[in-house]
Amino acid sequence: MAALVLAAPGGELQVFGATGIAAVKVPTLILVTSDDEMVKAEFNALWAHDSIGSRDKALAVFDKGGHMMFAYGSGSSPQFDQAKTLTAAFFLSILKGDPMGQAALRPGEASFPGLHYKTTFH
Repeated sequence: MAALVLAAPGGELQVFGATGIAAVKVPTLILVTSDDEMVKAEFNALWAHDSIGSRDKALAVFDKGGHMMFAYGSGSSPQFDQAKTLTAAFFLSILKGDPMGQAALRPGEASFPGLHYKTTFH
C-alpha cells in the first residue's frame, strides 16, 4: 500500500492500539466532520492522526456534513466537493509526485470555508 485515506473513521481504529497505529508508515489523509454524531472525531480521527507513525500525514476537519458526507457524492455539498479536491491532490502528490498536488497539501494552502487542516506535508 502506497497511501491511506480514511473518511469518517470510527472506533475500529482503536483495535490497533497505540503500537499498531504507530506502525502505519505510509502517507495518510484523514477526513472527518466536526458534527459527526455517529463517530466522535476526538476519539477516532484525532487520535489516529496524532498516533499514526507516518511522517507525512494530514487531518481535514470539516465544520459541517455529518457522518455520511463522504458517501453522498459529487455536488451533494460544498464540503464533499472540497474533500474530493483535497483527496485528489493527496493522491496526485503521493502516487504521481505531482508538484501542484504537493503544493496543495502544504500548510496554509488547503483553505476552504469551514475547513480546519493540520498537516506535516512540506
